[in-house]
Parts: sequence; C-alpha cells; structure tokens
Amino acid sequence: MSAPALAANRRRHVALRWIPPQIRRRLRAARPVAEAGQALVIVLGMVGMLTAGVAALAQNAVEHQTLIAADTLQHESFQALQAGINEYLSAANTNPDFIICKASNETSGFCANALQFNTWTPVPGVSPTDGPPAWFWLGNPSIDFATGTVSLTVVGASGYPHNYSFEQGSMALSAKNDFLLNVLWINYDQVDPVVVQQAYGLSSPPTCYLYWASSTNPSKAANTLGPSGDNQCIPVEFVTGDTLNGNVWVKDAIFVCGSPTFQAVHTMDPYLPSGKFTVPTPGCDSNTPTITDPAASTAGTATPNETIPATNASLVNVAQADGCLFQGPTEITLNGTTMTVTSPDTPTGGAGFSGNDGLNTAGNPNQCMPTASNPTPSLPANGVIYVQNCPATDTSCTFNPMANLGEAGSTGPSFGDAIVQGTLTGPLTIATQNNVIIDGNLCYTSTNGCTQAPGSTLSGGSPNTDMLGLVAQNFVELNHPVHLVCDYQYGQCDNPTYQDMAVCGQAGASPAPACDLASPTIDAVTLAMNHSFLVTNYSLGCPLGTLTVDGTLDMQWRGPVGALYNPDNPNCTSSTESGYLKNYQYDSRLQYLSPPYYLDPGTPSWGLGAVTMSQTLTCKLSGCTNP
Repeated sequence: MSAPALAANRRRHVALRWIPPQIRRRLRAARPVAEAGQALVIVLGMVGMLTAGVAALAQNAVEHQTLIAADTLQHESFQALQAGINEYLSAANTNPDFIICKASNETSGFCANALQFNTWTPVPGVSPTDGPPAWFWLGNPSIDFATGTVSLTVVGASGYPHNYSFEQGSMALSAKNDFLLNVLWINYDQVDPVVVQQAYGLSSPPTCYLYWASSTNPSKAANTLGPSGDNQCIPVEFVTGDTLNGNVWVKDAIFVCGSPTFQAVHTMDPYLPSGKFTVPTPGCDSNTPTITDPAASTAGTATPNETIPATNASLVNVAQADGCLFQGPTEITLNGTTMTVTSPDTPTGGAGFSGNDGLNTAGNPNQCMPTASNPTPSLPANGVIYVQNCPATDTSCTFNPMANLGEAGSTGPSFGDAIVQGTLTGPLTIATQNNVIIDGNLCYTSTNGCTQAPGSTLSGGSPNTDMLGLVAQNFVELNHPVHLVCDYQYGQCDNPTYQDMAVCGQAGASPAPACDLASPTIDAVTLAMNHSFLVTNYSLGCPLGTLTVDGTLDMQWRGPVGALYNPDNPNCTSSTESGYLKNYQYDSRLQYLSPPYYLDPGTPSWGLGAVTMSQTLTCKLSGCTNP
C-alpha cells in the first residue's frame, strides 16, 4: 500500500474513534454483499453437518433396536421350542401310550383333549405383557420298533406378521420304566410269607430276608431262611423246561434246579463267583442254566437297585373321574372293546352320565354298570378300571365267587377283587385294592385268540395298541381250583387227595371260576405290589401243561406256579409235578407302550434322550405356514 493510502486509512480509523458507540455498532453491522454470502454458506454447512450427525445417530439407534428385537424374537422362539418339548414329555409321562397319538387320531380315545399335531399351539402362560407371542409346532411322532425310541420334530416360533423367528429341533425319547423292560421282575426269590402262613397254618407270617445262597461268607449270617433257619422261608426255583425270553431282574439270588433257559439275567447277589448268575436250590446240586445273552447279564453292584411303588391308590381318582370304579368282588369278561360285568355290591343310581354308576363322579361320561338296554358296556374312555374294597360300614356286601377256591391272602365278599378273562382290543388297566384273579385266557384281539405273540403293528402298518395292565395291591393269581377226594371209612376221610377240577369249557365243567385251566395264556403286564403273581393251590393236583405269558410279571415275592409233590397221588399218571411249566415271553412293544396310567418305580416312563437343533426349517418347507 502506498504512503498516501496508508495515511488515508489511518485518518479513517482516527475519525471513527470520535463517532458515538451506538452509531459505530451500526456501521460495523453493515457488510459487503460478498462477505454476507460467505457467512451463509458456513452456517448452512454447519447445519448440514449437524443434520447428518443426527441422522447417523438415528439410523444407528434404529439398527440397534432392530438387532435387539431380532435377538428377543430368537430367544422367545427358542423358549417356545423348549415349551413344546416339555409339553410333549409331560403328556407322554401322564399317559405313556400318548406316543402313538398323531394328527390322524388326536381327537379319539386317550389322544383327545391333549396336544395337537401339525398345527401351531400357543405357548401356555404367555400373555401380551410377557413379550411377543410365541407358539410351538409338533410333528407326527415316529416309533423305531427295533429300539423302542420315539422321535419327532418340534418347532418354536415368536413374533408378529412379517417378522417371525423360528427355532427347530428333533427330540428323541427312550423308555425309563424298568418294570416294563423285563419279562420278570422280583425282589425276593422266595415264597411269599403270607402264602407260607396259610399253607402251614402258622399264627403269623415268617420273617424272611434276602437269601444270599452263593457263599458261606459269615457276613451273610443274618440272611438266613427265616430267623431260626427252620425252612419257613422257601426259595422258588427255575427248573428244566422253563423258558424266559427277555430280561430277568431279581434282587435276591436266582435259584435253579436243572437246566432252564434265560435270555439275560440281572441279580444283586453279591456272593456269586465270577461269570455266574444263578445258584443251586438248597438240596439240589443241578445248576446248569442256558443263558443266551451272558454279555448283557449283570450281578452284584453292576445291577442297579430298583424299588416297587407303595400303593396304586392314585388310580382310584383316575377311574372315578373318567374310567370305571367298582367295589367288592367284580367279575369282568373282556369282549374286544366292551365288557361283561358282574358287580352286585357296586352301588347304582349315581350322578354319572348313565345314571347307573353310583361311584363315578357326575362328569364321568362312561357307563360302567350293565343295564337292560346295554348289558355289555364299552370299555372306559381313559382305559382305567379300579375295584376297591367295600366300606367297612357296609355290611351288605355278600358276593363272593372265590369262596373255597383257594384264593391267597385276604378273601371274602368285602374285598376289592377283579376276576378277569377274555379278549381285549386297545389299551386297558385293571387295578384292585386287593387281588386280581385270572380265571380264563387273557388274549389280545391282535394275537388271534392267543395263538400268536403280540406284534408291533397291525395289518396296514398302524401300531398295535392292544395292551392290558393288571395292577393288584396284593396278589395277581392264576385260578387253579381243586377239590378234596376221600376214601371214606366208617364216615371218616381216608387217604385224602386233591384232584383238579374239570377244564373250563369241557363237558361237565362248572362255570368259571370253579373250573380249571390247561396250558393257559396271559397277554398282560402284571404287577403285584405287596405280594406275588402265583397259581392258587400250586402244590396240589396234577401237571396242567405250560403257562405262557406274553408281557411281564412284576412282583415283590416270587410266586410259585407249580411244585414237586408226593408221587403217591393216584390221580396223576406219571409226573411228580403239579401246576405249570413256564414259557414267559417279553412283549417288545413294552419298550414304547404301556397300559394306561401304569405305575412306575419312581422314574418317568419316558426320558428325553437328545435334542438335535436343525438349521433347515423342515416345518416351513413342508408347509406348516406362519403362526
């Protein structure tokens, strides 16, 4: 800048000092047009930067919220998957036969009013305040008849229309009820002390212990044949000709006299020599059983302990609500899906659906007592029949069809006995407060009159669900009546012997239960909770052939079905044995089926084997649609 210009500029600044401040401020506010445009650009740029920042923050918040929502839905769908697994497992353990239910039969029988298949089911207990809605979807179960495992696909879903999350898993179930995995289950391999008391006329039952007969080890001194070693506690033996096809579980020693055949045996006897699973019966040196699967057999501590339930009383409420409840001795003949019932001490005129069943609750839909218009009622909807004792205050109970026929344990017209025979279609459990007496063949429709073993499936491939459970609080008995024969001399009975009664159905035979059974067959699962499965009068009469059981025999004390006896009986031709030989066959369907509401030994009937998560949503691929 030239000297004159500098001087002029200096003069201008000097002049401004003498201008009043308020005027000076106005002069300063005036700017050239170019400077004002530059300021506007700067301001707009700053606003743009702020706007972009806010937008970025907003976008980040939305994306974060979306991630949170997606994570929530995924979590909820996984919870729904777990809910579906739990609901199915609960239904299967409430009624183990539920595993045969699927979309095609979910509205009939015991499948009705339970879970549905191939459809979305809201997760129980989830409300809008709990979060997004959730559902589970159950595929049709698949049964592996070879292994007894059950598998099905379960899908969980959660979310809202156009925004669902899915989780899929494949669950596998395996049977856990050990009673149903053995053809024979016994705590004590000895005659029931109550039976010994009756047979020997003792004032009280002997006190018997687990009889470890394998060793002379002093530590087993307390485990003797009764407190005084007086033979009042009697071991029961397996003999030549006995065949048991299936697992045998015995807490006690397994007594053998001869060469019976076992498939696999499990005993808790701690004194067995290595490689041995049985012991000779005291007084018999022959112990040569055939064990077809010794690798699957166990002894001592390798055999897990199991316990029997204390009571079947829980079945009373089940029968009263949706089954059939009777009292006093009750005769039941099964006719496929119906039954012929004689139970004169069961009160009628109750508030049930039929107006004829005095013990059932008002909402029970079953007719259980026969009427003139319906003499053979249908089997109950839930498949449970219970026979209870007459009340102690009821002195009018007089029906006693087992009088003088040799029934074991408590007998008489006031006791809750079920006397059963016939052919069954479908699943059924008959439980009693006292005894179950079998007075004729018990067959499944699917076994063609007991001429073949139960098969896994029926013609057409559908599962065979014919399954009978006999659950007695005391004894399960195969009826074998005998009558006394005497040579009367001077009005007195001389040389008394016992003869078998005529075989049921033959000429001259009395109606059951006052007739005998030759080579009977029992298709059933039996459980004698406090006592035994046995043949009444097992040590009397002549050989009656072979007893065939297709199912299981579970009991507290070993019940004899035959015995060696005095060969001087003139009524028998050649054999010195009475009663039956044994042919026990395991019903392999018991790996995945059981009688309705069958009691278990403290463990669930079904256990969750595994859950395999799947990345491929086959439910969606197969067209299950959105919830």
